[in-house]
Amino acid sequence: MALLTQKAIMTTFEQMLEEMPFDKITVSALVKRCGVSSNTFYYHYHDIYELLDVWFSTVLGEVKN
Repeated sequence: MALLTQKAIMTTFEQMLEEMPFDKITVSALVKRCGVSSNTFYYHYHDIYELLDVWFSTVLGEVKN
């Protein structure tokens, strides 16, 4: 279940990045759109910057392969 939740958060984050600059994305907007609680978000990520770091690592990992 945790992996599914992280994937949903990441997918929503990617969609929001396509629509707006990073500095306009908030945790509250992200969780509302994703349909999870803010507690769930903070269980997986310390803050929006950690999510960005994980997203970059994922994208760079896909590019390397």
